[in-house]
Amino acid sequence: MNFHMPTDEEIHIAFEQDEASVMALFHEVAAQVSEVAQQLAKQGDILQELQARLAKSSRNSSKPPSSDGYGKVKRTQSLRKAGAKPNGGQPGHDGQTLRALAHPQKLRVRSCIVR
Repeated sequence: MNFHMPTDEEIHIAFEQDEASVMALFHEVAAQVSEVAQQLAKQGDILQELQARLAKSSRNSSKPPSSDGYGKVKRTQSLRKAGAKPNGGQPGHDGQTLRALAHPQKLRVRSCIVR
């Protein structure tokens, strides 16, 4: 739609002619404004429909999770808070560690023991 606002010159010419010319010019502009208002209302309805469609996900509707798309934020970290106690054993305790042997007596191969 091409919206055409009358120029000052067109308004002046209509004013000089007679009242009917001014009324015709006014009605032409009013018809254009009405058409633009209808188009705006239609686009507003479409916008609301699209926003409602975007707001739906698998959590708040019957849509399957596969339809959520890539925009879904996945929680990868635990929500647990760290405790106040330090990690590890008691202070001063050396602990025990198994040492690797140069020639072990048992070997594990595919979850079966070979001797």
